[in-house]
Amino acid sequence: IAILENCFRNALSSMKDQERKILRIRLFEVTPRLRIQISDTGAGVADSDREKIFDPGFSRSGSSGLGLFQAKEILNQYTGSIQLEPREDQNMTTFTIDLHKGV
Repeated sequence: IAILENCFRNALSSMKDQERKILRIRLFEVTPRLRIQISDTGAGVADSDREKIFDPGFSRSGSSGLGLFQAKEILNQYTGSIQLEPREDQNMTTFTIDLHKGV
């Protein structure tokens, strides 16, 4: 739950200055795994930051920069993952969380 809370908090923070605010949550069952996609219409992630966003302490918002790092570490412990998807839809930033069902 802390992982989802962090993603939601990041999405809401990213959208604070946007006129159009959309937070989309999608769940997929890919047996035996569960995939969660969280998309928002926030400012997005600069191409130069894409490789750094999961590094401990990295932040462009003034936060601790530990949220995405901790999310990735926790998911790795349970053979899960989190990744930033390529921004194919220019209006949405999407993170995908993948984990075993029942974890």
